[in-house]
Formats: sequence, structure tokens, C-alpha cells
Amino acid sequence: MSSLSIIIITKNEARNIRECLESVKWADEIIVVDSGSTDDTVAICREFTPHVYIQDWPGFGIQKNRALGYATKDWVLSLDADERVTLELRSEIESIMREGAAQGYEIPRLSSFCGRYIRHSGWFPDYVTRLFLRQSGQFTNDLVHERVVINGAVARLKHCLLHESFRDLDQLLAKMNHYSTAGAEMLSKKGRDATLSQAILHGLWAFIRSYFIRAGFLDGAEGFMLAVSTAEGTYYRYVKRLMMQRQGNAAMLNIVEPTLMSDAGHCHSFIKALIAASTGDIAFRLWVNRRAAVTFDSGHVEMRRYFNRRIRRLQSYFLYRRLLKSENKLFVSTAGRTDLLMLNWAARGTIPPGKVYLYFHWFNPGKNKLRSLKKMAARQPNLVILGPTPSVVNVFKDAGFADARVVPYPITPRNTNDLNNLNAFRYLLYAGAARQDKGFKYVVDLIKYLHERKSQIPITIQTSAEHFGKCDAETMADIERLKAIPYPYLTLRTEVLSATEYEELFSGAVAIQLYSTTDFSDRVSGITLDAFSGGCPVISTSGTWIARMVERFEAGIVLDSTSPETVLKSVETIISDYARYNVNANHAGQTLQQENSADALYKTLIE
Repeated sequence: MSSLSIIIITKNEARNIRECLESVKWADEIIVVDSGSTDDTVAICREFTPHVYIQDWPGFGIQKNRALGYATKDWVLSLDADERVTLELRSEIESIMREGAAQGYEIPRLSSFCGRYIRHSGWFPDYVTRLFLRQSGQFTNDLVHERVVINGAVARLKHCLLHESFRDLDQLLAKMNHYSTAGAEMLSKKGRDATLSQAILHGLWAFIRSYFIRAGFLDGAEGFMLAVSTAEGTYYRYVKRLMMQRQGNAAMLNIVEPTLMSDAGHCHSFIKALIAASTGDIAFRLWVNRRAAVTFDSGHVEMRRYFNRRIRRLQSYFLYRRLLKSENKLFVSTAGRTDLLMLNWAARGTIPPGKVYLYFHWFNPGKNKLRSLKKMAARQPNLVILGPTPSVVNVFKDAGFADARVVPYPITPRNTNDLNNLNAFRYLLYAGAARQDKGFKYVVDLIKYLHERKSQIPITIQTSAEHFGKCDAETMADIERLKAIPYPYLTLRTEVLSATEYEELFSGAVAIQLYSTTDFSDRVSGITLDAFSGGCPVISTSGTWIARMVERFEAGIVLDSTSPETVLKSVETIISDYARYNVNANHAGQTLQQENSADALYKTLIE
């Protein structure tokens, strides 16, 4: 026969818990997780069960999952301390445990308010999922208003669970304060701000919905009091969020990075380096893609998942309008000409000095672009323009921007010990997104040539081409051409790599960077910085920033030709003397870690 575990979380529930436990003492197991009661709650619970556990308070969802983790029976019934199981509901539950076909069950809940059971106001039947197979359910980790997620079918029971929600006004006010605070924290975690007008309107709507739309007036005086308390709780939730914003805005830097999606790629490493350089005297608020699956191990970083890929430029206009009205600085970490236009339109006037910082990783000047820059410099002379090289910054200086500075491109932080590791050659490596401007077609030509020569040199290719629309038909054709080459020593890495997996790519490798001279003549390559930090020599085309770094440290070979014959010859040269190139690449990594520290960027932003 199936068995039942009751799970309950408590804190200072001596007033309620005895009646709750009396109503379920027939169950096979009772689990109680208490979060530091100072009344007789724990002692009362131990009269009914030996399974009483004391835990800290992480929020409702996590605490209930902890209780669920202690349960051992087939079925679980989750209760609050102020709920009661009637005899009719007990019989129905026992029947379901014998014959039920669903994995979870919703139970209608009848709640009381100051001594009266409420049958309107949106309070009844108030179905809640509380009965479920232990292996099929789990609580969400929400701070408040958690729910059970069932892996399987969900049905409904007929008999009610009694809920003694508010015995008097003192209890009502205490719970309102607690829940409004938790609700404000949830708004913050979801990246939602609040205004005073929102607080008023949401509170007013809560009253109208409860008292009129949901017929609270049929519940008499208690219905009116309930509608008022619901409105107050809603109002205070938004007001508390507003107060949190004002306190948090005292020292806040808004960082806009719409393409940040995961911990792969250089927009992540750029932000990670900046956060690592932070001394904690200013908080960061990151405005990123709405589907971003990334976190930063720092207590002073707040994530706002805001941007939709397809409409991010339009969204940036409205975000800039909003942020320009705040007292905080704004930093666009991967800036383009569109950002200048959107900022100018959003400002509706001259942006004050020291308000907006834009980091241009590179800029390809043309006549029309230069003409546009000059107009922008005249309209917004106070923008702070940052760039990794003099040639990038000089474009903006020549256009008339008064504050344009060279600030080193921040390199991905690595442990110093990692830079001293000497490795044996393992394989050739093409890292980063598969793109034409990064010479992907030349790498495919090389692999075809290796196969034709029956070479045994291993090569690993990263083919994550879909990077915000940068994948074109030519690149996809090259990827398909690559897949058709039966070279037995080829490894394709098509998945998105974690930060650790990405760093490990460079150990014992030779990086092939046959990048476009036009696009990378003075453009800093994060791949090159990461390669040297991993002790990985680089093969590069001449006339690029990459080539200048390779020649400076003798950490690879610079080519004038991208033919597979020429590339293979340079590969064989590095392999035959890999120890020397590995040492030189390590030296380059150590030097560039210092020269490209994010400290300079951080100090610039908080000045």
C-alpha cells in the first residue's frame, strides 16, 4: 500500500501548529523544517514527530525543497502551519493513494479572514497543488509564492483544505509586511524597477479586482477589509522596491551589453575582467540579453535580462532614455555608431560631462561615417570615447570628440601559475566563431590539404557560427564543406563551451588566425590574448594587430600568404620547435596580462 509524508515549514507557529499536526497525525511520516522559532513551535512538533530539523531561512521555495528532501514515503502532502486537513479530505487522499492515476493533485482551499470563511474576493476555491508523488514533484525556488512543478498529469480533489490565514489584524499586518518585503526582493531579482505611480496604480487595481471584479462585497465587512489589505500589500511591495532602487543607486554603474548570452565569447570575458578589477566601491548593473544564462560571482553585480535579439536597437533607445534620467553613469561596453545615434536621440539635449562612456573595440572609418561622427561630436561633445589602440581613438579625436582615450582591452583574468605551465604539442586550433573575416575558409582549405597529403596532424575546430546574425551563407557552406572532408584527425566542437573548457582549448595548441587585414589591421583580438595566456603560439596573417603581437614576442609565425601549403609549412616549423614557441607565448601572456589589466578601465569608469 502507498505511504504518505507530510511536510511543513515553520517559524514561530506555536499558535497554529498543534491543530495542523492533529489533523494529519494519521499519516505515515511527518517532516517539519523550522527556521529558528523562539516560541514553543519546535517542542510542540516533537510531540508528534521525531523528524524536526532546524535550518536557516533561504526563502519559501528552497525551504520547502529542503523539507521534501527529508521525505521518504511514496506520496507527499505539503501543508502550511495554519492549514487543516478535514476528515472528508483525509478519506479522499487515502482513496487517491490507492487508486489515483495522476502524479499530482490540486486541492481547493477555503480560507478564513478575521474569523469568517471567504467564498469570494478571489479566495475560493483557490486550488493549490499540494498532494503529489515524491519522485514527480519539486518546488520552485522563489522567495515567496512558490509553487509545485509536477512531472506528469495533475488532477483535482473535491474536498477542501481549511486555511486559518488571518486570525486578527495584528497577524494580517505582520504578514503584509513580510510578504511585501519578499515581493520587493523578487521584483529586484527579476530586474524590474518600480515607480511611485506604479505603486499607486497597482494598489488601486488590486482593490478593484478583489472587491468588485471578484465580488468581495458579498463577503461583507471582511470582504472590504480584505480588499483594502490586498491593495496595501501590493502598494507596499512596489514602494519597497522603489526604496531599494534609491538606496542601490547611490553608487551604481549601468553597463549595457545586449549580446551577452553565456559565459562563452569575449563580451563575457570583457565584463568578467572588469568585475574582477572592481574594488567593490561601486555596484554594477548589467543590462544583457533576456535569455542570458550567465552569472558573476560577485555580491555587487545585478543582472537585468532586458534585450531581445531582434529588437535590441529599438530597446536600446528606450533604455538610454531611462538611464540618462538617472544619476548614475552609463557604460556601453561594445559600442557602435548606432549607440551614438540612439544616445543622441534619447538625450533630447546635451549629455553632461562624465555621464556616458563608450568602448569602441574597433571602428572602420568611411567618408559617410566620418561625416556622421563630426555631427555627433558637435551635438554631444561630452561623451567619453574609449578604445584599445591609438588608431581607433584618433578617429574620434579627429571628428571632434574632446574626451577620447586609449584604454587597454581588458584581458580575461588568469591565475599567474597557469601562465608558467609548459606543454607539449597536442593539435592545431581554430577558436571562436566561424566567420569569413576570421579566415575560416582558409582553415577548411588547410584541412582538405592535410587530408590529401595523408597527414596525421590533429586539428580542433570551433564551429559555433550562429552569433547574432554573423553567420552568412558562405560560412555555412564552408562548414558543410568541412564536414564532408573525411580527415580522421579532425575534431569539431560545435557546442557552446564553458569558460573552463574554452581556456583548456589553448593548452598544447597552435592557434590559426588567418584574419582579414582589412578588418583586423588595428583591431585587438581577444582570441590572441587568450591564446598567449594559455601558452599557445599563433599563426597569423601579416598587417594585423595579431601579427604585431606575434612578432613582438616571437610567439608564432606571421604569413603573407594564406595558401594551405604555406600554412602547413609554418605549422611544421612551430611543431618542430614547440618548446621555444610555448615559452615565448607564455612570456607574451604574462606581459599582456599586466598591460591589458582591466584596472585602467575600471579606474576610468569610476573617476
